[in-house]
Amino acid sequence: MKVLIYTHEFPPFLGGLATTSVKLARGLYDSGIDTVVLAPGYGRSHDDPRDGDGARVLRMPRIGGKLLGALPFADVLLGREYLKKAVAEERPDVVLFITEEAEAAGGLLPSYSFA
Repeated sequence: MKVLIYTHEFPPFLGGLATTSVKLARGLYDSGIDTVVLAPGYGRSHDDPRDGDGARVLRMPRIGGKLLGALPFADVLLGREYLKKAVAEERPDVVLFITEEAEAAGGLLPSYSFA
């Protein structure tokens, strides 16, 4: 089984949903489940695909920037594109949406069947 966790908050970002996301990724990975996280990039120093406590992390480089933060729904629309690419390449059995932005982006993909 393969799980894709899609979140707009993940370490090194600090907060409750970021903590929840990394703990969920770690728990799934430690249970032997192939786990991939799709999360924002926070600069070059955080592009290490191994920074998910075992789970592989795919970073979205344009999500979370100051300019995009000022544009309504820009992060959702860009996130949708990254999500489409991740689903096509990773072929997960299950996609888990952790944040409101992730849920909105997933809702814009009616042609996919998410569990």
